[in-house]
This record gives sequence, structure tokens and C-alpha cells, in this order.
Amino acid sequence: MDVVRLEPMTVIGVVVEGPFDQLATLVPQGWKRLWDEADSIQDRLGDRFVEVSEHLGDGRYREVLGARVTASARTPDGMERIELPAASYVHSVHTGPLEGIAVRFGEMQEHSRSLGHEPDGVLLDEGYTRDGGQPHDLYVRLR
Repeated sequence: MDVVRLEPMTVIGVVVEGPFDQLATLVPQGWKRLWDEADSIQDRLGDRFVEVSEHLGDGRYREVLGARVTASARTPDGMERIELPAASYVHSVHTGPLEGIAVRFGEMQEHSRSLGHEPDGVLLDEGYTRDGGQPHDLYVRLR
């Protein structure tokens, strides 16, 4: 795991929001919707899709399932656009089953604290493809 700096990025996709215990149902539904509508996202930067997770507090999370795009990309109807500022992140590569990603994110958050950095609640998982491709680049954003 290393600390890296990512430049600003724009992500367009579908949004899923809910309490942690409902995400196991809501997120797969969101991915299905994204795969059905992915071709409407123009000006994508690469073939891999991303999940941007933000802890909203009180056990609620907001997940944006989408694609990194150019800053000038048009937002299709029914989708949302988020802008992530340049920031430092703890980075790791995950090559195992998708179910292990949550555990890896926990390890990354602990590692960032051991380095004297505090995570700010935003997680970035880039590596999704329609065929379930690997690997996944995981990022924990730091305050």
C-alpha cells in the first residue's frame, strides 16, 4: 500500500443510497441498471468502471456506480455526475473475489491511520467490467 495523489476526476453514473445493511441488495441492482445504460455514457476514460462510496454518517452510504469521463462529458438523463477534487489516497490493488474488497478497504483505512493520516469517508474502487474483470485499484481518500 502506498500513498498516491490523484488529479481531479469526473464520474458519471447511477446513484444508490441507503443504510449499510441494505447495500448488499441495492448495489447489485444499481450495477444492473448501469450495465443496461452504460452505452449512454460518452467520453469515458478507459474501459473499467468505478464505484465511489461515501459514508454520509448515521450508517448511511452513497454509492456512485459509473465511469470516469472527461470534464466536458454530457450527463445522460437519469444519471448523476460527481466531481472529485485532487487528493491524496492510500492505494492498493485487489485481485481476489469481490467479496474481499470490503475487508481490504478496512485494512487500508487502518494502514492510513498507522501512517498518521485520517480517511475522510470516500472510497474509490476502479476495475469493474461487464465480464467481472480484474484487478481492482482501491483508493481510500485522506483528509
